[in-house]
Amino acid sequence: MLKGEGEFLDRASRLSRFMEMLGYAVWQAQRLEHALASYVVVRLRDCRGVGLEKGQTIHRKEQQRTLGLLFGEVAQSGLLSDQLISELKFIKNERNWMVHHLSREEHGVLDIPEKYCRVLRRLEQIADDSLSLSKRLGEEIENYAIKSGVSPKFIEDEAARLIRSRGLEHLI
Repeated sequence: MLKGEGEFLDRASRLSRFMEMLGYAVWQAQRLEHALASYVVVRLRDCRGVGLEKGQTIHRKEQQRTLGLLFGEVAQSGLLSDQLISELKFIKNERNWMVHHLSREEHGVLDIPEKYCRVLRRLEQIADDSLSLSKRLGEEIENYAIKSGVSPKFIEDEAARLIRSRGLEHLI
């Protein structure tokens, strides 16, 4: 149950909770966008043997593209299952609603309990689905790398190195 569903919170608390969930949903949608960019680099760009510097340049270029452009290219590639493409399309549309239409379509969201709860649930679902899809794309990338001859140990070591380089050693 979402915080605020049982008893309706004061307006400041509702605004705080709403912004918290909106920020988290946007954050997870951005993570999905980055995962999709990584997928494009690994699966759709010929990057084998180009070296670290050129590979990073290619990755930065793909990360500048929008979710819609990345999704369109991946969908046309035929590499992912129809189910995964369908889920990505749904979350792309939900993300677009959140970023481009939410404030216009949901007037009174803070003052109408039913609307507040419905929108919070929708934002929570966007965040959850984005996170799940990011993980699934990561698994697709990892499986492809292993099939291409990269050892699981190398992948594990590289993941640990990246975590340490970002100051997140406590996650290892």
